[in-house]
Amino acid sequence: MPNSYYNREDRKDQIVLALISLMDEGKQPEATAYKIAHLIDMACSSHLYSILSDMCAEGRLNVRDEKKGQYMEKSVYSLPSGSYSMPKREIVINGKRLAIQESLF
Repeated sequence: MPNSYYNREDRKDQIVLALISLMDEGKQPEATAYKIAHLIDMACSSHLYSILSDMCAEGRLNVRDEKKGQYMEKSVYSLPSGSYSMPKREIVINGKRLAIQESLF
């Protein structure tokens, strides 16, 4: 099976779509670089970190550091708030169907 090569802009679009797909599954649209690499079938390498830092500089992604253990920190990437909305979910109350909007945070 041949490897698929994408240019930098295609990879950026894949990252955004991968985070949107997490929203569609009802999960929070945030992930570490390792999880993003897994979602887009790419190795977690310095090339991916370079793409992620470019996207943060462009404003397409937000980044925050979380404490991981006593001495380590990990970077968590997310979509900017307000740029994409969570999917609506239907619930049934007393036989009536209602559509509710889930919040991002």
